[in-house]
Amino acid sequence: MNPSLRTCLSAGMIGGVALLLLVFDVVIYTSIRSALEHQFDSALLSTARMLSAGVEMELSPPETETEPGHQDEIAGVDFEFDVQMMPEFHRAEHPAYFQLWRQDGGVAARSASLGGDDLDRFAGLDTTPEFRSLVLKNRRPGRAVGLQFLPLLEDEDRPAEPAKDHRLTLVVARDAGQMQSHLLFLRRLLATGTLGIMLLALLATVLVVRRGLKPLQSLSAAIAAVDESDLSGRLETGPLPIEIAPIRERLNDLLERLERSFNRERRFTADVAHELRTPLAGLRSTLEVALSRDREGPQYRASLRDCSAMIRHMETSVGTLLTLARIEAGQVSFACTSIGLAERIVSCWRPFAEKAREKGVRLENRVPAELTCQTDPDYLALILTNLLENAVTYVNPAGDIQITAGCTGPYVEIAIANSGCTLSPKQAAEVFDRFWQGDPARSKTGSHCGLGLALVQKIVRALQGTIQADIDNAGRFTIRLRLPAGPPDAVPGE
Repeated sequence: MNPSLRTCLSAGMIGGVALLLLVFDVVIYTSIRSALEHQFDSALLSTARMLSAGVEMELSPPETETEPGHQDEIAGVDFEFDVQMMPEFHRAEHPAYFQLWRQDGGVAARSASLGGDDLDRFAGLDTTPEFRSLVLKNRRPGRAVGLQFLPLLEDEDRPAEPAKDHRLTLVVARDAGQMQSHLLFLRRLLATGTLGIMLLALLATVLVVRRGLKPLQSLSAAIAAVDESDLSGRLETGPLPIEIAPIRERLNDLLERLERSFNRERRFTADVAHELRTPLAGLRSTLEVALSRDREGPQYRASLRDCSAMIRHMETSVGTLLTLARIEAGQVSFACTSIGLAERIVSCWRPFAEKAREKGVRLENRVPAELTCQTDPDYLALILTNLLENAVTYVNPAGDIQITAGCTGPYVEIAIANSGCTLSPKQAAEVFDRFWQGDPARSKTGSHCGLGLALVQKIVRALQGTIQADIDNAGRFTIRLRLPAGPPDAVPGE
């Protein structure tokens, strides 16, 4: 199960605070420990340098003369001052320790505080002393510094100078328990402070997250209050954060589109019922009249012809609705080929040529003979047939129909205009609605159910084209059609 937004926000905030506190604790503890150790080691090194500076070495010459370069023997090592006067080496609690080694490894001197124990022998150069943590004889933690140095010679016959080739090693150690106690206290203090801050941060996070999510809860309640039977209401939840306000706007836009869609569906259902009820009522009336009394054969045949015409009209309406549903469901495939537009328009015009002559309508086909289009030939014929039938039906007697076409970039544009238009510009934009009957001529003809242009619009969009209707400056009703000059990228569907 996916975690809630409240859990994610709380965990993120607490995790971020915990990480920041951890980094803060590590930085503070490391800095203070480094400062304490540096202070401790500085005092330790000062003691070691003071001791090394006071060391004097006495050399004894050999009993017999040997070859040149023979080294004198070390007679003894002493200090210029009394080490016993340094209290840190004699304290009962937390004493200091030192031990001095000759170059051959023998112990030259040691502090009384060591007793019979020895310190670890280690050393860096005089300029780079070495520091170590160790365990003292009383099992307490300690720190030690080791260094090598050249002592001064104690010889009346020679001036004071370093005793070359007689390097000594000095290790000075001190109890570091107090420093460790301070560091332990610091660790506990940081841990306690971190825990307290985490508890306060948890409480603050709960309050902040609850307050921050309150607008979402209000928006959720407003959405839950929307009634599917009435989509006219909109979400009004007062001022919202700038991050949530766009959600409300998009939801209101969605409700508006759903309301329009539901209204269209209601109108569509009513229109379908009306369109099917009219031929069914005519069919019933014709049959009842025919059956009201005995009639001659020609009269029965006339009634049957009327019934057959009504049934064909119903079949046309149902077939058109079925085609629209298949296109909207994406169940229509297209076989695109190169088609000559002028020739295809001529072939689609033939079924309406006789009707146009009877009305005295003149056709002006201005489509270039060489103009071609990559599209499905059957659906293109269906588009042109519906548009030409619409033009012939609503053109005024002795009027004219003009067809023009041309190539504009990747599209082929076709315009079919007819004179005698009685529609307003607003009505012209509604001609693609299903069962639209703004033109009184539609109801007079009785042969149009208002689905032809709706079907044309769906097919054109499925072919990745566009279509629109307007009224030009001369008052002509014009349908402008744009289709890809090349094959569509894919079989589209809505």
